[in-house]
Amino acid sequence: MILLTFRGCKLEREVVLAEFEDKIGTVVIGTVQRVEPRVVRIELGKAVGIMPPGGQIPGEYYGVGRRIKVYIKDIEREGRGPQLILSRGNEEFVRFLFNQEVPEMETGAVEIKAIAREAGRRTKLAVSSALPGVDPVGTFVGGHGARVQAVMNEIGEQEKIDIIPYEEDAAGFIANAMSPAEVLSVTVNEEEKRA
Repeated sequence: MILLTFRGCKLEREVVLAEFEDKIGTVVIGTVQRVEPRVVRIELGKAVGIMPPGGQIPGEYYGVGRRIKVYIKDIEREGRGPQLILSRGNEEFVRFLFNQEVPEMETGAVEIKAIAREAGRRTKLAVSSALPGVDPVGTFVGGHGARVQAVMNEIGEQEKIDIIPYEEDAAGFIANAMSPAEVLSVTVNEEEKRA
């Protein structure tokens, strides 16, 4: 998560805020301005962002002058004036990156049903296809792994991405999610929401 502070007077802050309001839920490119012991300051045009440890991908190197992509989560209006909250470590950042790499998502041929992410370590993507004969996993992986590799290049090679087929059946979905482990059986307790 990155907290943005704005230069200038209150009116100027509101103008800058309005500029970012329609960008919530998207990814923008910023430049690393300064690296401090606990935070990284990132310049986004008229605004300077502060990325605390919780918004950083563990193990990622932030060099001064490096251009990086950040996901705009929300605008916080409390405290010392309006601040944009961004992240590189959330699930929606990965969803946006795949949306850029997989044009079939825009047509509705394939979709991401669920994402679980432990930033810097592993991401699991459950995908499905609306069209018969379309392999959703293969579509997201791409020829020779090109699509998934492009996403890994952005989030870091240390983070593994597992792409699994989505199933409506809870037991089948859980078995898929456990891959690459071999699952012998899954017993689902619907009342307790446990498996």
